[in-house]
Amino acid sequence: MKFLLAKNTPDGFFTAVYQYYYAFKGAADGVISESSERGFLDEYVEIEENKALADKVKNGIIKSGGADFFDEITLALHGGEKNKEAAVFEYLKLFFKYGASVREMINNDAVRAFLDIKRKVQREIERLLGFIRLKETANGVYYGFFSSDNDILEYLAPEFRARFNTTSFVLHDYKRQKAAFYDGRKTQNININGKKTDAHIEIENMKINGKTKEYNEIENAEINGKTKEYNEIENTEINGKTKEHNEIENTEINGKTDDRRKIENAEINGKTDDHNEIENTEINGKTYKKNNKKSAEFYNGNYITYLPAAGNIEIELSGRETAYENLFKEYHKNIAINERENYKLQRAFAPKKYRHFMSEFEE
Repeated sequence: MKFLLAKNTPDGFFTAVYQYYYAFKGAADGVISESSERGFLDEYVEIEENKALADKVKNGIIKSGGADFFDEITLALHGGEKNKEAAVFEYLKLFFKYGASVREMINNDAVRAFLDIKRKVQREIERLLGFIRLKETANGVYYGFFSSDNDILEYLAPEFRARFNTTSFVLHDYKRQKAAFYDGRKTQNININGKKTDAHIEIENMKINGKTKEYNEIENAEINGKTKEYNEIENTEINGKTKEHNEIENTEINGKTDDRRKIENAEINGKTDDHNEIENTEINGKTYKKNNKKSAEFYNGNYITYLPAAGNIEIELSGRETAYENLFKEYHKNIAINERENYKLQRAFAPKKYRHFMSEFEE
């Protein structure tokens, strides 16, 4: 059997569909993707992605079936099934023959397989819109992480943007190591190039607020009209005084001298808290210890510099976030009626695979 091997993108799939009809004239047994299961004795022809050809197929689907029908196709292509492209292709073959009425052919195996994939994606989107918890980090950016069966980040991000349209946030799909960053004006997608460790994200150029910054190597940074060497600034002149860039033992602020490495106490709104840890948070007369989560720099004011890896989700939270999180846990604990516990029903509404990113289930 001969199959056309499409790239793992919607445009790659639609390009393969075009080639099936116009280059191979139907002389192939189907279309699959690079991630699909393969037979040992089957023949595979790799199809290079071509946006112009893909657009022809997309426009044809929209013209014949409407925008809603096309949206259903792209939704299914974001499914987590390994052979989803094959199922979508068989559904499209029926569509090209019978038109949009193919939706009603529920006795057909190909139609049922397609509808099953689409329903799974839709259901997970609805669930995660309720399960994902955005948490305020120490630098003010809200962070929410999740792991899903289906590739649905691009469907979740617009919904959260509509809810928090003036708030900067990051939605992190750590299973696929990608994220969406909303800076209060626009959403940008972040890919981590397959890295699975707690490494800085390799974003060569990220455009934020109309400016492009080179991520890996900024040899010279111009600040206030002056150019500084990026790697080594041996001496920095501040207020007419020269400091060694490696060790500034003492910094004078408002007439007080503090050790550079340890600022034991920071006065904020007349209250003094240890700058490393706010040990205790008081809610309704009860005291809670702050989550002592450490991380590398998460956000530097321009772009995301760090995302945690799967299995090691550690982001330093703000004191306010810790207080509200503890309050929510307390509410979740006390609202329950012990005599009416039903863990089977709870698993149906909140499956265990999603609980690791839900605050109320954290220990």
